[in-house]
Amino acid sequence: MKERVDRGDIIMTSYFKVSPNETVESLKLKSMNHLLFIFEKIICHIYENDSLPVSGEKWLCKPYTRRQLDDLCRIDPFAMDDKEIKLRIHATDYSSSHEGAYIEIGGERFYAKTSLGEPLV
Repeated sequence: MKERVDRGDIIMTSYFKVSPNETVESLKLKSMNHLLFIFEKIICHIYENDSLPVSGEKWLCKPYTRRQLDDLCRIDPFAMDDKEIKLRIHATDYSSSHEGAYIEIGGERFYAKTSLGEPLV
């Protein structure tokens, strides 16, 4: 086991389709369903005293830091084109439970709200 998050061996993966209209919330819910599936398989290995499976897959990139994810929320309308702004708003839209993309004016943050209700899973 590695001391840092997302650096150890990958023991199992589960894939699902991602539609262009996904939000952070819908991806979280889909991921949770797949994590439950993996958990059930792994807990059986542990119960039966089997060794954990080993996936041949490797981490493709370093995990994002919290600061990098927070920076993704900041919109600079003077430095970004419309496409980049829309992508950032969509990528940081997390329903009502998180303040996502924002612009800052006079030291105040103004947040974009785009969720259209409950996510489709």
